[in-house]
Amino acid sequence: MENSPKPKSSCSSSKDLSSCTFFRADDLVANGPTVLHIALKEANRSDVTPNQLCTHFASLMALMAPELNRVFNSALLDLGIRCNEVKLPSQASQNNITLPTSSECNKSKWGLVEIFACCVFMLLKDITPSTSSQVIEHPGPLGARQAEIVRSKLGQSLAVRKAVIDFIVKSIGNIDLMGKACWFLYNDLSWSGMEVFNCVKDTLFLTNSPLMTDPSLTREVSNFNVAVEAVVGCKHPRFFSFISEESQLAKIDGNKFPTVAMFARIMNDEDLMKIWYESIQRVRRAFVANLGR
Repeated sequence: MENSPKPKSSCSSSKDLSSCTFFRADDLVANGPTVLHIALKEANRSDVTPNQLCTHFASLMALMAPELNRVFNSALLDLGIRCNEVKLPSQASQNNITLPTSSECNKSKWGLVEIFACCVFMLLKDITPSTSSQVIEHPGPLGARQAEIVRSKLGQSLAVRKAVIDFIVKSIGNIDLMGKACWFLYNDLSWSGMEVFNCVKDTLFLTNSPLMTDPSLTREVSNFNVAVEAVVGCKHPRFFSFISEESQLAKIDGNKFPTVAMFARIMNDEDLMKIWYESIQRVRRAFVANLGR
């Protein structure tokens, strides 16, 4: 397999669009493992171009979640990529594709659950070579370089992110392998990218902290209430950071309520709370000492 020729027309340029190979199975059940193996191999080539990679990635996602096919094809068009569909195994020979044996498909350590989860992480999480091991197992089905490219291209499509989140939420009740993968993703991605907002929400807002009625914090509390309204009004509040426009994301920026966020972090951290309390006690002792002079 290592010396097999690259698929013919893997990516060719036209006047307006580049045409890249999009792999599709003749039969999803019977030929799915074959397409999975080939698309992963092509995506991991050291000389794969960003356009080729995005198309192979879309092939993988459409194979594992067919209802996402339309949104990925639309996103590829927006990137200037036209899909040249190659059905496997029926069109393998005319496209110079060497088909893997059954044993080659079956010996891969990566199953549907791991590959789908890895692909979703690549779309939604900021994965770099230095952080990839914190997000996906190393070596994963796709590497950190591929993750950076996918995130910077397909991951910038709001339509793609919304469709993927919708699919995850809809599938968490399924008892099949995909349902298990989506349940894992649902829990792992919930409230991601909303750490400051969540800290204020859990520590001050939901506890009706007196700080939220302090007159000196009126503007910041008002800004936080705006953020709450934006999140609550979102279709999937726990995935707000993935499915919202930039103008909406700006509302949960901690810079809109910095003092409130600072107090929330202090109250939510035992060590910071101890340091803050000791500082108050030192000020109190100094004040009392000055009164006695």
